[in-house]
Amino acid sequence: MTNMQILRIKANHYKNCSNGLHIDFVPTARKTEEDKTYELNQINDSLFVFSTTAIVGKNASGKTSLLKLIENVYRILGSFQLEDELMSISGTQLEITFYHENRLFRYETELVRQNNLGKNLSFTQERIFVSDYFKSKSKLIFSPEIYTELKLKRELPDNISILFYILKERKNYAYYYDDLKDQDDMLHAAYDFYKNHGINKKYWKHILHLFDDNIMDLEEINSELFRLTYLDRSMDLSAKELLTMLSSGTIKGIALYTAAIQALQEGSGFIIDEIENHFHKTLVENLISMFKDKAVNKKGAVLIFSTHYCELLDLFGRNDNIWISKSEKQIILTNMYRDYSVRNDLLKSRKFYDDNFGTAVSYEMLMNLKRALMNE
Repeated sequence: MTNMQILRIKANHYKNCSNGLHIDFVPTARKTEEDKTYELNQINDSLFVFSTTAIVGKNASGKTSLLKLIENVYRILGSFQLEDELMSISGTQLEITFYHENRLFRYETELVRQNNLGKNLSFTQERIFVSDYFKSKSKLIFSPEIYTELKLKRELPDNISILFYILKERKNYAYYYDDLKDQDDMLHAAYDFYKNHGINKKYWKHILHLFDDNIMDLEEINSELFRLTYLDRSMDLSAKELLTMLSSGTIKGIALYTAAIQALQEGSGFIIDEIENHFHKTLVENLISMFKDKAVNKKGAVLIFSTHYCELLDLFGRNDNIWISKSEKQIILTNMYRDYSVRNDLLKSRKFYDDNFGTAVSYEMLMNLKRALMNE
């Protein structure tokens, strides 16, 4: 299992989100033995994190912004640097609580854009607090009283976080799957995952066959040429020719599952925006189940995804790893367990369709559109 695990993210002044926004990755509801087998990854005595976390909400409710926040936190923890985005995040104040090598850390900073740093953000007002972890502290991990501030002498450029002194090795801890990428880029990225990150050849062939049972093998000869074995025929094709032969869903599926296998092998985070896009329900359910199954997920990888397809939430045995995003005057994030009364034995999808969370598509607005079209 990877040493580092994020426990909580808090943010102020992040895009159009409400201040005090936070998302927890540790359980708050009662933990059953079944949960410990399928829903939770144990990282120390009485300390668990979710193996899967879902963010749900209507279109334009802020789900992508929230996933990008999580990705940015992983980037800070993994490479100690962060580039500003098209929608500026300068001025964002972060508080990150994480576990690393038997200790708890709370890191605070404000991200600021400086002209001399180009696209890179500077880390200002940085503070790190630390506490040794013991079982007796399992319910106190977010209590300031157990932490002591580390006094570190800063000898780094402004665009390098002092987290470097704690985590030291530069390593990506999360993969972000974006199906809006150019398909050519997606295909090359998938092959790069397979070839350069130690993914077994048999896994690669299983993935290819999963999305097109006629594909026996696919090799990248160079940046412009692929060798495709299709049924019993081997063909050398340019990337453009290959893209015309394979469906969009096949290419996206190959990229998705290759990145997922990489995350599972490393014990990394895997972040997916709208997990159901272009995929059959069975494939999506299988992907989620791989992160829940300890026989497959042997290193404690975590899956964090957004979805419109609320039936997927019926796969969850818990409520506290389901977050509901809403956009009112600002984006707010609520938790199904903390903020709503939902029994675990009830179908979560039914609650969504009954609009218990205020996330259903407005029937009145749909009818207004239909009436407008009829009266044209």
